[in-house]
Amino acid sequence: MLICGAGALGCQCAPHVALHVSPQAYCPGTPIHLEWVATGDVSLKISPEDTDFVSVANSRIWDLPPADRSIELQALWHDRRDGVRVEVARVASRPLVGPANDCDAGGAKTQPIPFPPGLYDRRARLDSIASSCHSDEPADPCPEITVCLGASPTDPCAGGGARRWQVAPGHTLDVSHDAVDLAGYWVLARKLLPGESCGPADAAHPAPAAATTPKMTHLKVQLNLSCAPQGATS
Repeated sequence: MLICGAGALGCQCAPHVALHVSPQAYCPGTPIHLEWVATGDVSLKISPEDTDFVSVANSRIWDLPPADRSIELQALWHDRRDGVRVEVARVASRPLVGPANDCDAGGAKTQPIPFPPGLYDRRARLDSIASSCHSDEPADPCPEITVCLGASPTDPCAGGGARRWQVAPGHTLDVSHDAVDLAGYWVLARKLLPGESCGPADAAHPAPAAATTPKMTHLKVQLNLSCAPQGATS
């Protein structure tokens, strides 16, 4: 590896940073693991503790106590800069949402939504999945949503290890006994209503205000999460 430093004035290398932070969504008591390798003049800023960047080594492995933080690592070399910022926060329920880009005559689904390993604390638990109607009109019919989780980045719903849930509109499905590992690729899918279309929002040709079957642009469910007690990882 070529390290650009003060004594390497003739080198033509560009600064580069590689930062790994896990978990980025933590449970109480779990340390935040940092590991980085960088070239150039490297500095780190951890907010809210730091008010400015502090010079650090080109590589380090470091554990921080659990707390909500913004972690920024940057590398400079002459007029070039590379940097990365990672937000760390306590495990909390969150929406799972994706554009309804994969459409055909019968239904719509999102592209795979990645949850990389280490994103969530190993103690994070999926308690339930909630769905609501896509329309603001309560009388509008709403199909159930299929939620898939699998290891394949191209087709998470395929394979023997894939998980699949059917979530009725306006209902919350209890999955607390399924021991779900959140890492993998998630997909949301549902059938289209009669006459309904789907796909990216078109700002130039918005759907009429009085449309009873609006164009669906996104699919969304709510993932209700919690943390298992310390010492529990499965």
